[in-house]
Amino acid sequence: MRQMHFMVKEDKTMENKSKKTRNIIGIVLVVIIGLVVWSMISTQSKWKYGKLGLAEYEKGDYKEAIKYYTLGIESNPSNASLYNNRGLAHFKLKEYEKALSDYSKAVELKTDFAVAYCNRGLAHFKSAQVPKAIIDFTKAIELDPKHVDAYYNRGCSYSQSVHYHEYLFTSEVEDAFQRALADFDKALELDPGYALAFAGKGTAYHRHRDWDRANAEYARALKLKDKIVERWGRKALSAVVEGRGRNYLTLVELEKAASHYDEALELDPKYRRAISLGVSVYGRLRNYNKVVELHSKMIHLIENDPEFKDHAHGTGRPYAGRAEAHYLLGRYDRAIADCQKALSSGSAEGHGNSNAEVHRYLCKIYLKTGKEQDAKKELNKAITLYTGKTGSKIEKVAVSGYSGRGLCYLDIEEYDRAISDFEKVIALNTPFDIKKYTKSILGCKGYAYAHMNLGLAYWKMGKREKANEYLKKAIKVLDEGDRPYRSKEIRDALKTGDVAGLLK
Repeated sequence: MRQMHFMVKEDKTMENKSKKTRNIIGIVLVVIIGLVVWSMISTQSKWKYGKLGLAEYEKGDYKEAIKYYTLGIESNPSNASLYNNRGLAHFKLKEYEKALSDYSKAVELKTDFAVAYCNRGLAHFKSAQVPKAIIDFTKAIELDPKHVDAYYNRGCSYSQSVHYHEYLFTSEVEDAFQRALADFDKALELDPGYALAFAGKGTAYHRHRDWDRANAEYARALKLKDKIVERWGRKALSAVVEGRGRNYLTLVELEKAASHYDEALELDPKYRRAISLGVSVYGRLRNYNKVVELHSKMIHLIENDPEFKDHAHGTGRPYAGRAEAHYLLGRYDRAIADCQKALSSGSAEGHGNSNAEVHRYLCKIYLKTGKEQDAKKELNKAITLYTGKTGSKIEKVAVSGYSGRGLCYLDIEEYDRAISDFEKVIALNTPFDIKKYTKSILGCKGYAYAHMNLGLAYWKMGKREKANEYLKKAIKVLDEGDRPYRSKEIRDALKTGDVAGLLK
């Protein structure tokens, strides 16, 4: 989604003497959002603050840019462009309310300011106000019917309404999908070299569960990778590559998905989603050394990079994830150290972070190393925490409690208790609702995983026929929910006979 930074030249008598045009390239990642900043600056003294503000913006010092733009506004309060430019600096600092205020003042002062409407649309988009974003992008198009960026931005906004984890698409969602494609096609009609529009179509098709067509559109975008870098920067290309990797993950082409996440991180080493999805893919490929590497990268960024200081998940989850990988590699001392760091991180529960899960893994590690008393202590802590969740009125919390506690019992071979907890998970999801299932499965605590865990319990008890019954049910539900990359794990385990390997 592109955002324009435009300083309009007020004094036309100076137009041919000192006009100067610059491009600033950046990226904001939501679907695939490109940011292009344009400025036309006069050398007149009244423009000095705007010029100084742009210089600081270009250096990435957005707070200093805001100071200069504010001084410019104080000396020239009717200049819509200064408000627009200050809004852009606030946007870069993720101060979206302030950005919205500045963009609104810009369009109040200059009612035909299409660029400011486009910018305000992006701020609405980032504030999760997609309908308002669409209104602003539409206004920008009305003012400038050839505003290619506004078409692209609006297409991304419509695409947000399409979610492939919805089992049935409503007429409203279908309409949004068609509107998204129409806007991307219009952007390409206006500018055939607008490569991000191909990627936008790829994302829309991916969300609409047409993964083959999505792959074709991403391929068209990546044929223009040099132009993407030249026009929008390496981060923009990273987003396109990551999008195609995500599509390969859905197509169960794990090696291709992994290589795309690697390429995305080469282009943008701070790309959080490429790191997290890379962890998922390499975990499925059982390349745990790579999982350790990616978790280490995330830990380093959160602990050392100012851009990550407000990372919502904290370091708890990556420390816990790295501990799990060390455990699977047999590096028990490192696993214990990472578990302790996860517990002391102060990271809030949620977003994949669970102290109960960390205690469960400490129990597993101590059992492996013969420290039975320590294992028992950690097991009791885990079971206590999981039991506290089972009484929640929030279904997904209760499900996570029963699932986690069942796995604890499975670890220590108390099969009857494990089976009872997994059956309660199924009961909480009965009657089965595919929409509810496909959302909850993102946390691996849903209906299908309860069947898989029951299959594991019966398999470990030697009841293979009953185990296969539950494992096949898990496969069926995962396939119905369009999670073939998850069902493939179970199919492969049944082929090789390494069903116990499903339990981590």
